[in-house]
Amino acid sequence: MNKLKRYFIAGLLTILPIFLTLYLLFIIFRLIDNIIGRIINSYLKAEFGFSIPGLGFIVAILIILVTGFVVSHLLSKRTLPLIERWFLKLPVVRQIYTPIKQIIGFIFSKDNKVFKKVVLVE
Repeated sequence: MNKLKRYFIAGLLTILPIFLTLYLLFIIFRLIDNIIGRIINSYLKAEFGFSIPGLGFIVAILIILVTGFVVSHLLSKRTLPLIERWFLKLPVVRQIYTPIKQIIGFIFSKDNKVFKKVVLVE
């Protein structure tokens, strides 16, 4: 009985992260495709009589790549902070943008010391 319990837990610990990851990716794919794809596919359906599933996701990836290219090659080190300072002057944006930027900075940081300790903050 102990082996059966151990096999069940090992299988659950293997399948659950895979399932949750695929489910989360599926939800993100559907969300992005519904937001952007709805606009494009409604135009395609009205003009040409067909729609392409997943087109919104592909367009979102292309928008991210073009934005990355523009930021990397066309905006200077002075221009981007100016735009960011202007953006932070908008009402309510500072309370949302700043924490999100910090979290993303921590996640994609190349510094190994970022997640060195666990802390509890009240």
